[in-house]
Amino acid sequence: MLRKDGISCYISKTVRTEIEGLYYFGRITEEQYNRAIRRYKRAGAEDIEKRRNYLQESMTNECTTSMNEQHGIETKDVRNDCNILTSGLINDIDVILSEVFHFTSMNTDNVVNKVCETTCERYERMCECDILMMNRTTFLAAYSDRKIDVGIMESMKKDIRKDTKK
Repeated sequence: MLRKDGISCYISKTVRTEIEGLYYFGRITEEQYNRAIRRYKRAGAEDIEKRRNYLQESMTNECTTSMNEQHGIETKDVRNDCNILTSGLINDIDVILSEVFHFTSMNTDNVVNKVCETTCERYERMCECDILMMNRTTFLAAYSDRKIDVGIMESMKKDIRKDTKK
């Protein structure tokens, strides 16, 4: 759908590395691995990673702290999620599609606000962060004619706060 509409798609190095790691350590089958690779290639997703820098590292740290406060999850369990989130923020991405519960939770909006608030003084572009996070189901319900109905998206967000990551 995104490729048909000419929307640019990206995949972060964190996601690619995680897919490969799951496969090499036997956590997913070869069929699941190939399906995941085909899925992002079919959408025409390019690598998003630019050089990591101090700002991105500090944003990831802020995100990790905030995720811990908002979701009650240990730091080690949200590092990848925060890498994905800050990668999206720093690269001016508009929408993050993920099946991870953090990105479908209303609580994560507070994480984004805190990261932007903290980073704004050091990095002016972050003063007005606006990023939409949703899963495939929400995206398909809210997307039509190259636009996302924010009302539908917001109504589908859940008040999810878990004490452990699944």
